[in-house]
Amino acid sequence: MKRKISGLLSIGIILAAVGAAYIYYGSEFWRVREPLQMRAVQPLASIWVPDQSTVKEMKRLERRMAQLVHPSGSDTRPVDLMLFGYHSTDAPRQASGARGPKLPIDMDYALSFAFVSKRQRVCMIDSMFYGQGDELPDGARILKIEPKRVLIQKKRFKKWLETKDMKDRVEKEALKNQPTKNKPS
Repeated sequence: MKRKISGLLSIGIILAAVGAAYIYYGSEFWRVREPLQMRAVQPLASIWVPDQSTVKEMKRLERRMAQLVHPSGSDTRPVDLMLFGYHSTDAPRQASGARGPKLPIDMDYALSFAFVSKRQRVCMIDSMFYGQGDELPDGARILKIEPKRVLIQKKRFKKWLETKDMKDRVEKEALKNQPTKNKPS
């Protein structure tokens, strides 16, 4: 670009900027036409707080809570819910090879994996794909599919099937929680 044209270009840019500023100032875009209004702050919702005597009574009962839940002298044994078809996955499992409670019907299935998405739930049991609600060849029905386990019902008995990695984790926890036997030295 030639030197005499760059000077004219600079003057043109400056005049355009001054003109735009004059139009903005002259048209009063920058002025607030209506006064700003401040809304009153809403009070917080009232929350009931117990009085001191109630708090003291709660603390007194808190100390006795274990006694209230498990009274001394109660010699009740836990009920084996497997007799009613319930199988808990939270209970620690026995070490492999140990005999545990046996169901009166055969519910020995191999769960390879379980897949859960918003649209569908699919699992692979004994090398076959099944969806939630499907029936297995021996008459068992798939009640629920979760990411790592599947609930099966056969006749009136229900059983949770777990994937291999879940079984290994539960067995390790059970072995970790077993008391160790002290050997005489």
